[in-house]
Amino acid sequence: MLTAVIAQSKDLVSLDVGCNEIHCKGRLQILLPFISAAPALRTLRLSNNPLGVEGAKMLASFIATNSTITDLDVSFGAFTGVHYTVQGQKRGTYNSFGALALVEAMKVNQSINTLNLGGNDLGNDVGLAVLDDLFKTNSTLNTLEIRWNSFKEGVNQRFKSISDGQVAKSKGSNKGRARSVRI
Repeated sequence: MLTAVIAQSKDLVSLDVGCNEIHCKGRLQILLPFISAAPALRTLRLSNNPLGVEGAKMLASFIATNSTITDLDVSFGAFTGVHYTVQGQKRGTYNSFGALALVEAMKVNQSINTLNLGGNDLGNDVGLAVLDDLFKTNSTLNTLEIRWNSFKEGVNQRFKSISDGQVAKSKGSNKGRARSVRI
């Protein structure tokens, strides 16, 4: 039903499919081609869906080639294979490949300026990749939401320096504008 609506709506500007049990195989695989065919789509919210490592990789392929979405929310997507139960118990085995694939895709994407990666249990390896690579190579990303991840204090401090404007200036089309990191 949702894919039929997306297919019929060429003027769709915002799509929120959060909390819909969208997994990497099945719903995400079906949904992404329809999203690609929505030329006016600017905001995509996939938050609180158990996309997992494989879903993050699929999403990365989509992000690398998409040029219309400017606001992407993929918070609480279990990109590292770790998720939390309703009772707050941690489940799964940590694997950074999906999250790192997203970081790689964002290096080449030149349309997304707001990205929410909160609550994905990213860890220090992904946090450092974002700091060391993504902010240096992507000139369009202005706002990054990374709250509710498991960064150690050193990584948090480096992110905080970006949000305080100390690391701050970007190149390209955003030259001279400070970037915002929500930690």
